Amino acid sequence: MTIGLIRMIIQVILIVALIINIIYTYKLVKAYKTNTEVCTFLLKSWKEKGVYKEEK
Repeated sequence: MTIGLIRMIIQVILIVALIINIIYTYKLVKAYKTNTEVCTFLLKSWKEKGVYKEEK
């Protein structure tokens, strides 16, 4: 009885950890995409203003 209970608790903990992991990964990927978009936008606007020049 107690062994079954312990196993059940461990399984629940693992499932919760997996869900948290998935949510965290999703947020991380979303943040990375947003960051990339912001950087691309900044580079474009700097190039237009002549602040940033690409090295040839």
